[in-house]
Formats: sequence, structure tokens, C-alpha cells
Amino acid sequence: TCALPIYDLIYVANGTGTYTQPAPLALQNAQAVVGAGTALVVNGATVAPAGTAPTLQVTGGAAVTLSTNNTLTGLSVQGSTDGITGTNFGTFNGTLTQVKATNGLALSLKSGTVNLSVTRLDATNAATNGRGVNLEQVGGTLTVTGSGSAGSGGVIQTAANAGNIGIHLQPDTANLTVNLNRMVVQQNHNGVQFTPFSTASTGTLNLSVQDSSFLNNAASSVYLNPTGNTSNTYLIRNNSFTHATTGNGVTYEALRPSGSPSVDQGKIQNNTLSLSTGGNANPIDLAQRVAGSGRFEVSGNTITSYGLYGMQFRAMDGAARMDVILTNNAVSSPASNPAGLNLDGIALTSGITSGQTNTLCVKPTGNISASPNAAAAGFLLRQLSGSAFQIDTAAPSSAGVTAANNGSTVRLSGTFAPVAGTCQAPN
Repeated sequence: TCALPIYDLIYVANGTGTYTQPAPLALQNAQAVVGAGTALVVNGATVAPAGTAPTLQVTGGAAVTLSTNNTLTGLSVQGSTDGITGTNFGTFNGTLTQVKATNGLALSLKSGTVNLSVTRLDATNAATNGRGVNLEQVGGTLTVTGSGSAGSGGVIQTAANAGNIGIHLQPDTANLTVNLNRMVVQQNHNGVQFTPFSTASTGTLNLSVQDSSFLNNAASSVYLNPTGNTSNTYLIRNNSFTHATTGNGVTYEALRPSGSPSVDQGKIQNNTLSLSTGGNANPIDLAQRVAGSGRFEVSGNTITSYGLYGMQFRAMDGAARMDVILTNNAVSSPASNPAGLNLDGIALTSGITSGQTNTLCVKPTGNISASPNAAAAGFLLRQLSGSAFQIDTAAPSSAGVTAANNGSTVRLSGTFAPVAGTCQAPN
């Protein structure tokens, strides 16, 4: 390990552009490293203007090992294993061009606060239970900006085996904001996964994923699995999801403890999703389970192939509530091979066992939904006794759903007895 001398600030000139060393750059407490990509300012005076960011390349391990309260700006870092690692690292501030892990995690951070903006994150990690990014018990803000073009935010790839996660977010008791833009997340088990540490977790996640591509993630490209009593927000917009074999597109499965007051809010907008017709993959699959509330706007999405349902929304397993503003989506699919695997274009379910007291409120308008299976329909409306099914349209009925959705066909299941309702939109 190459430990820097104990200076408050280290300046890295551009030089030849790339500095190569055999061991990680090990920072001391409170050290700042400023690369030439950022202006060097001392006591208010600009000593060196911003120029081209140099690259630190480590051939024998992680690029950078954090201590506590470090700052990295104006450079790129590349490690032969991980990019940047740190545990109990205090507050890490950074503005970087690239963080790259050749055979490991671009970011492996546990217990601290991060305020990091990076143009691109790149990681390849095929190890068992490998991650591309791991933020565990971490708060603050991580932003991947990209440089404007598709894919310019970097490529995250692990492996399709269970346990392999591209980007793993587990804030626990911290409050974390993550903004992912223009990335490619491919060939993982789960692409982006949010799972709180336990049902006692008190932290929150504010997640934005935009203008990114998700390719062949085996279980789900975006997997949101909140537990406990925290309330989170999600924005999934202008992304493409393409799976040649298995895997959901966007999965939200909130498993809340009984009596939970949590309210999650999300917008899933203007995405294109093409999933395999050969299995049970659902491009958009949202479930509020046991308790708590989920409020979602799902609008402007285009689904061109699916395995089981094009979209599925469920309030289930107790006294959960889900509100869905469902607008201007287009759902279709070629027939599955073997035939008959595809079911309905959009499935809406309140309760999966009689006697539960769930509530599903849906406002479906302007959608075009069709199934390639003659035994299914554009919409499946399913309700079991005890749970409530509210429809926020001019006519709260199956005929009203057809009328408000360009003539899309409807089939009914269970003890369907809808009532008028006013659905609550996300903020």
C-alpha cells in the first residue's frame, strides 16, 4: 500500500495523463487529493486553473483506500481489483471523472457519508456474490452524471448467478440519495437492488434512474424491496430494459410490518421494455404487502414483449394500500413459445386471500393494452372478499375501464365489486 505523507492537501498535475503504481493509494485522515481537472485554490487564490483530469492507475489492488473525512477531486481512478474502498470513513467528498474496477467493485463503502459526483462508474466483477457498487450503512448523495451520450455513465456487470448485484444500496439507518444517469447495467442477477438492513432500519432511499440501459439481468433489472417503517421515493424514467431470457424489468416488493405507517412514492415514466416471452417475466411488477402504502404514477411506458403479465399491481397479504395512476402506456407482446404462457397485458389485484383488508385504487386512462393469449385480456381486474378495489374513472366498472382505455378488453376474477375512489398520486 502506498501511503501518502501526512499533508493536508496533495495536488496531482496532469503530467503525462496517467500515473501508474503497483499498490493502492492509502489516504491519511482528513487528506484531500486535488487533480488537475479541478482548479487548485489556496486561501482564496487560484494557484492552478482547472485543466484535464489525470488518471491514477493501480496494478495491484484497489485504486484508493479511504481513511476518514477525505476529499478526491479532479481526477480518474482505476484499480485492478476495486476502485474506491472505505469502512467507517466519516464523510467522503468527491468530484471525479471516472472510478473503474477491473475485477471488483467501483465503490465498496460501508458506514459513512458520501457526497460524490462522478461522470462514470465502471465495474466488472464475476466473483460469487459479487457487486459492482456496494453502499452499506451509507448516507449522503451519490450522482453519476454521464457526459451526455448513451452509456457515458459507465458499465456495471457482475454475473447472472443468485447473489450477484450490479448496484447494491442498503442505507440501514442513514438517508441516502442516489442519481444514476446514462449507465449500462447488464448481466447481473439484480441490476440495481435496494434492500434495507432489517425491518428495524430507519434510513431512507431517494433513487433516480434515468436515460440508462438494462440488459439481460437474470432476476430483475431494478429490484426495490423496502421493509421496516421508512418512506422512500423512486424515479425510473427514460430507460430501456431488454432481456433475452429471464428477469423482470422493474420490481417493487414492499414487505412492511403490520401497522406500518410508511408511504413510498414513485414515478415510472417513458421507459421501453422488451422481455422474454418464454418464462414468467413481468416488465413492471409492483406489490404492496402486509401494510403501508405505495403511491405510483406509471405513465408513457412502452412494453413490446413480456412473459407473464405486461404490468402487475397488487395490494396483498394484510391491510396494505396501493394507489396507481396508470396513464398512456402501450402494452403488447408476441405470443410465447410454447403458446399460452403470456397472460394479461395489465393485471390489477386487491387481495390474494379472502378476509384480508387491502385496498387497491387505480386510475387507468389512455392506455392501450392487449394480450396475445385469446384466453386473457388487455386488463385483468381481480378482487377477493374483504379487500377493496377502487376505480378513479368516470364509470368505476369494467366497462368504464374499457371506455377509458381505447377499447382495451377486460376480464374479471374473484369477487369483483369495485367502488368509486380518488387515488392518491405521488408527489
